[in-house]
Amino acid sequence: AVIYDPATAWALPITSRPSPGLQRANLAVLRNCDGLIACIRRDVMSIGVTLEIVEALNHDIPTLVYAAGFSSSWALSYLGAETTDHLDRVWSWLEGIK
Repeated sequence: AVIYDPATAWALPITSRPSPGLQRANLAVLRNCDGLIACIRRDVMSIGVTLEIVEALNHDIPTLVYAAGFSSSWALSYLGAETTDHLDRVWSWLEGIK
């Protein structure tokens, strides 16, 4: 499996101004994936991960959310994304994507 981590893919100076082009490029990469394992941690707030989950689901890309430290979310339940807090489920899901 090839892992794409948008947090490490883009290095911008702190003085950069937000641009929709960066998000468009990120979502274009996502649309070419065979599947998405999104990692969400209770102690890290991010709208970007949720946007990526929505994009994957809207394009029928198989999606699994690894929710480290919690097992339920109203937002994820609404989206219908499969969610787990067990790493063994992540590995078995990844095996099924091959």
